[in-house]
Amino acid sequence: MIRKNSIDLSVPAHQPLISILVIFWKSFGGIIKSFWPLLFIFFMNQKKGNNWLLIIGSVGLALISFFFGMLRYYNFLYHISNNNLIISSGLFTKVTKNIPFERIQSIRLEQKFIHRLLNLYSVRIDTAGSSKEEIEIPALDHATASKIKEQISEHNRAATKRKQATSTSGHSVTPEEEELVFKLDLTDILKLGLTANHVRNFFIILGVLFGISTQLGEIDSKYRFDRWIEYAIDNSKKMTFEWEYLLIIPFVVIISTLVSIGISLFTNFNLRVRKTPTGYRINQGLINRREQFAPYKKIQIFRWAISPLRHLLGLYNVSIKQASSSETSVKKSIRIPGAPLADVNSFLNKVFSKASGEAVKNYHVHHKLLYRYFLYFVTIPAFVFAVLFYFTQSGQFFLLAFLWLLIGTLCLARYYNSWQITIGKSYLQLGRGILTMRRDRIFIHKLQGLKVTQTPYQLRHDLANIILHTAAGDLAIPYIQLSDAHEIANYLLYKVESSRKAWM
Repeated sequence: MIRKNSIDLSVPAHQPLISILVIFWKSFGGIIKSFWPLLFIFFMNQKKGNNWLLIIGSVGLALISFFFGMLRYYNFLYHISNNNLIISSGLFTKVTKNIPFERIQSIRLEQKFIHRLLNLYSVRIDTAGSSKEEIEIPALDHATASKIKEQISEHNRAATKRKQATSTSGHSVTPEEEELVFKLDLTDILKLGLTANHVRNFFIILGVLFGISTQLGEIDSKYRFDRWIEYAIDNSKKMTFEWEYLLIIPFVVIISTLVSIGISLFTNFNLRVRKTPTGYRINQGLINRREQFAPYKKIQIFRWAISPLRHLLGLYNVSIKQASSSETSVKKSIRIPGAPLADVNSFLNKVFSKASGEAVKNYHVHHKLLYRYFLYFVTIPAFVFAVLFYFTQSGQFFLLAFLWLLIGTLCLARYYNSWQITIGKSYLQLGRGILTMRRDRIFIHKLQGLKVTQTPYQLRHDLANIILHTAAGDLAIPYIQLSDAHEIANYLLYKVESSRKAWM
């Protein structure tokens, strides 16, 4: 029996009939992405009177997409049975997935542009042990999607309460409580856009243009990127004065700034961070509304960083790194931009709720880090420039050697002075940076392991490195006194082995 209109989740059901449009949109978009170079060339080179070819081709692609969309729609069924979410799907080969509620780490409702037009929601489910892809129900009405989410969440909340995981993780949130932690308004979004990395965005634009020209150039050589450059050079030779080249600079700055503001607006619009009974929920997006979720038990590293431009406005970037495999490390990292220091501290105190007031001990990297890094990263490159100057007698190499020595020394001094190593009763915090200052804090009981390493140079000077392994990646403490390294390692291992808290 297949359910039609009722919201009885125990009976297998199709998605709403209108969801065919969402599936069609995905299929048609996939075909366009695969064959757009051919379509572009055909459109640009078509002759008058040949529009019927374009019309027939478009209709043909639409019919193929609709056919595959119908197959996916009728082969997709979902229902809930014995605390398991069961999904059957497939184009020609049908696959049935049985997902126990206990394995579900997070469940999110998202809306892309097509979903918002049709008032539908995509249900995305992240499970323990998933390494490459999430489980998705592509399109449901809000009532059904909310009921699935609530039924799974209610079951997991009850299981969490039975196991007393809430108390052991240091969070005492009642099941009904949901608290707004942080939000971005339009002014904050514009500030983020203005203080973004415009140089990076400029090269992103170049990269996109290069990618487009590469694909088009395989079909028609006149669209190749090197042809564009040759054309620009040939036309630039017609300029009367060399200073006219400077007109390119404000144009590049304006375009990069507008791109940065656009990216900030589309990705961070209406950003909200909420504390829920089981974790932190982040909602954001202008056209595509995206939801991310960080369960308390999966949070491994809390990072906050600030760049020189955003330092003027007091805006920090916050990242929450979750337990994940190497394949999904990016997916499991949640980024929250534009938080004032007061909000960062408030957020930090909520995540590490028992850390405030703890006695801490501070360490510092050894000053021989300066000597070693100065040799490798400053002296050797400057020496190479000096040798080139000696053989070529070119003042440019002399200037490069001087600037490298000056800037390298200043950057290295800043890096050394920025290092902070703080250990409390329940957490470890590391700080460092050159231009962007970064701080990482982790729960000690969530460490997966550590090792103390020594290079031959460090062995001679009683120095060592400490490598900390977490489920969200590794952290390193370089060039610390060997006695301090052993003290830190012994303390961390003792806290991990004596803790009764689960690492996840």
